[in-house]
Amino acid sequence: MTSVDYSNIKIKKITKPTCNNTKLLNFMYQLFNKIITILKQRLNLFVWQGFFKQLTPIMFKNNILIISAPSTFQRDWIKNHYIYELIDAATIAANKPINIDIICNNKAMLPEDINKKNNHSTYKLNKPNKIIDLKSLITKINSNKKTEKKFKLKGEKFLLNTKYSFNSFIEGPSNKICIAAGYEVVENPGTKFSPLFLFGSVGIGKTHLLHAIGLAAKAKYPGFRVLYVSAEQWVNSYITAIRKKKFDDFRKQFRSSCDMLLVDDIQFLEGKEASQDEFFHTFNALHNAHKQIVVTSDKYPHEIIGFNQRLKTRLSWGLFADILPPEFSTRLSILQKKNHLLGLNLSQEILHFIAEKIPSSIRELEGALSRLFSYTHLIGKKSLTLSKAKIYLAPFLKKFNTILISSHTICKKVALYYKLQCNDLRGKCRQKQVVLARHIAMSLCRSLLNLSLVEIGMFFGKRHHSTVSASLKKINKIRNTNISIQSVFRHLEKEFTD
Repeated sequence: MTSVDYSNIKIKKITKPTCNNTKLLNFMYQLFNKIITILKQRLNLFVWQGFFKQLTPIMFKNNILIISAPSTFQRDWIKNHYIYELIDAATIAANKPINIDIICNNKAMLPEDINKKNNHSTYKLNKPNKIIDLKSLITKINSNKKTEKKFKLKGEKFLLNTKYSFNSFIEGPSNKICIAAGYEVVENPGTKFSPLFLFGSVGIGKTHLLHAIGLAAKAKYPGFRVLYVSAEQWVNSYITAIRKKKFDDFRKQFRSSCDMLLVDDIQFLEGKEASQDEFFHTFNALHNAHKQIVVTSDKYPHEIIGFNQRLKTRLSWGLFADILPPEFSTRLSILQKKNHLLGLNLSQEILHFIAEKIPSSIRELEGALSRLFSYTHLIGKKSLTLSKAKIYLAPFLKKFNTILISSHTICKKVALYYKLQCNDLRGKCRQKQVVLARHIAMSLCRSLLNLSLVEIGMFFGKRHHSTVSASLKKINKIRNTNISIQSVFRHLEKEFTD
């Protein structure tokens, strides 16, 4: 998961703020900054840019934040689809129930008017006959939120995203093992599957599954203390704890006050020796207390350069579970579900087209649908033809030209170059020319597809990752000194990139 710097986010200030109190006005902007930071982490990029980026805070009074949208379409769309997300983000940001009203062209229902109509802490949003009760809403968003512990250091809250549940996770052959491991961890936390190491490439559901495990554990065991943190947050909090001399609070939060620790993108600790050392001791404390640890990474521990050996060993104690790129049927199921949730009514023909063109990333599948959603709503079309969808998605799909190369394609091309069969490269043959072609194909799978050693080994005859590593080192050494092999690589790479 790519880290994002929110320090440069700028909020457009209205020229005539309706808050007379300067302190209250500053609080309103600070609150809104926190809300959009939370939303930007949760929302799809296209939804964020198309509907939320232009929002402006107008007024805050009586725990009601009034926000202005630039158009009635954006106002109504957010109210119909994301009002609960807004209220949840506001409640988390303020650490207390906050309600939201969205207006357009500064036509707001002021808090005084709301109180006159209702005389209690609820008020109407976009549906005139439906009154939203804040207490019920917060319970609905996260029934266990009251039991969730906050990090002691000011401004740090590591919370689970309620959208990422097991129910919303599409199961398929590529992720069955991971889902089964996740359920086992929920049923028997802190036993033989601690740590659980979830491995997979970018955008295929590791973070979703990590949150799902935490949410399921909290639902099953009332009062269960689950802490989710990205490796980047871990490093930042560790540094803050040292700077503010609150290291005891840091250790208490992550050791004695935690029953399940979920760490996302553990590879981010690469090269950060002090943070690794602290995580090592935290790992030992939790493991010795029979607590559950779950981590995700896009590399196996032994592949992370800059990890100390003792931490690699600890992370290898439990279970490794691979999330593989989704196969066509799983990609199609994801698109069908998302299509229904967005109310897009896209034809099966269009969904098949997207599933075929985006072979490896769930995140990009959702991005393609969000792009079509924005297109159909902004131009006011209720239906979309395949030809129109292809035209509008063309710039988006352009970046997948290299991704559409598969291990099988590389194997066939290399085999054809050496007048061999692909099965020769995937088999046990040890003839000199076959071995050379196999090593070149492995190297291209590594450089063009960014496959792991394990994935390459599985494709090329279920070879062990150490064998693949040795093969790659050997061919790279030959490539550095042999002009003929360099020419072969240039020829094949040009074919694939063209």
